[in-house]
Amino acid sequence: PIRRQKLLHTLQRLVVQSPPALGSSHAAAPPPAAESIPPLDLPRLLEEFNGNLSSATGLLRKFSVHLEAMCSAMNEALVQNNLEAVRSGAHKTKGAASNYTAHAVARVASQLEQAASRGNPAECAPLLGQLDFEKQRLLDFLNGPALPSPASPPHS
Repeated sequence: PIRRQKLLHTLQRLVVQSPPALGSSHAAAPPPAAESIPPLDLPRLLEEFNGNLSSATGLLRKFSVHLEAMCSAMNEALVQNNLEAVRSGAHKTKGAASNYTAHAVARVASQLEQAASRGNPAECAPLLGQLDFEKQRLLDFLNGPALPSPASPPHS
């Protein structure tokens, strides 16, 4: 069984760890039907955080920093033809994104993990572009009007 408090504590610990080194990036290309999956399932996320929008957005913002670093590290790993590092990074990204209800990011990360497992760098490059695109959609959502800014008080 999953214990919510233990999960949240573990997620917080993992997200605040030092992100991997930054690397180069592939051009972001929108995936087919990208707009059909919202960047974040906010109602589900709030349910997981017992309606505590402040806690949810605080951890989401930390996750977004970690996500940026992971995407950069996977891009660098692909440049170095290190598909195991790409696979591992995609796997971690998929899991973290799923926990934060960022399902579009998780979907592309899952596809990237599978492509890297098959050992096909040509298949990985466009998926990294799609992941960058979904990452940007999530960042735009986090910085948009749907969520409070870090300095503003939480909604009642």
